Amino acid sequence: MQNKLWLVCWAGIHAAAGIAQNALSTADVLASARRDMAVILQAEQMDYARQTAPRLPFVEQVGLRTETDRFDWQRQEFLARLNVNGLKEMRRQGQYQQSVQQLPGSSTRRLLHEALAKR
Repeated sequence: MQNKLWLVCWAGIHAAAGIAQNALSTADVLASARRDMAVILQAEQMDYARQTAPRLPFVEQVGLRTETDRFDWQRQEFLARLNVNGLKEMRRQGQYQQSVQQLPGSSTRRLLHEALAKR
């Protein structure tokens, strides 16, 4: 009787130890770091910045004015004004947007490294 009890206890302990000691692979650790909330939020912020990157338009402002002299319709004057952005200014704005989009990439890598260090 005592041998049977000892055998049941021994089998129960080994079964519990087998369940409790599942091996973690490096892929599981990396996947859990990528599922970290800070990493996910940073990736979503980068996606939004890429999708909504503002471009500087060629035409900045269009104006149309009219003047009358002594309220006579035959003496009506029309003026049109068009303000444009320079090509160099548009190019610099594009370079600025590219640098702004690259900055969160390094931040995402930093957050991923921090998440891995926690694990």
